[in-house]
Amino acid sequence: SSITEVLEIGGAHCHFSQLLRHHWKVQNLHVVEPGERWNDYYKTIRIEKISDFFPCDTQKKFDYIHTSHWLEHVSGVKNTLGEISQLLKDRGFLFIEVPNCNSEYWEVDTGVFPHLEFFTKESMTFFLEEHFNVIVIDNYGDDHLSINTGNIHQGKAKLNEKGQFLRVLAQKKPI
Repeated sequence: SSITEVLEIGGAHCHFSQLLRHHWKVQNLHVVEPGERWNDYYKTIRIEKISDFFPCDTQKKFDYIHTSHWLEHVSGVKNTLGEISQLLKDRGFLFIEVPNCNSEYWEVDTGVFPHLEFFTKESMTFFLEEHFNVIVIDNYGDDHLSINTGNIHQGKAKLNEKGQFLRVLAQKKPI
């Protein structure tokens, strides 16, 4: 693998980073996570915490940055994505998972707040286009209506046009 430096923003347990270590032998794992709650845990699993908040002051450059259910809590998405692109090596990769805020999202009580930003495929593509080439962008999981009525059947990993999650893999544009 050409991925040697990984940053997980809002990583909590850093499950994805640990998968990269286990399956691809990636050793240089870093995280941005607020507070001290996870500090001992990160030391135990050998993940370097580089900051409590993003943007962060680091000279490191990363091959891959992973964000899951973080970007919707950030104001100034275009600026934030610009900051992320500055931390990526040339042609580095960015993964994003956020709630899919299609029309169905607004018709049901999702109980999910406080989000500052709300994304669809179209809006996410718009935000990314300045700094990234989108490799894939799709919806996954049960739809919002099914979840609200308790009719859950597909699970988080299933591709579903009305799925509750939007997942993106993008690559930093060459300079």
